[in-house]
Amino acid sequence: MGRLQKRSKYANEWDNFPADAVAIGENGLGDLLVLLPDKNAPGKLTDNIFVWLHETGEIYGLAENINSIE
Repeated sequence: MGRLQKRSKYANEWDNFPADAVAIGENGLGDLLVLLPDKNAPGKLTDNIFVWLHETGEIYGLAENINSIE
């Protein structure tokens, strides 16, 4: 199993992790970087990078794409 598959499997164990999100990174404290589906193109993910907070389940935008993360 690849690293991303393990991360997403781990994330899906949280009750408040969105079922349609894909985990792509972590901060070591439980919060994850995620991609979300494109509402206008089912089956595709957006380029936008979001942060999912494990304690609250809140999701907020971080960057428009991977290249704009500083």
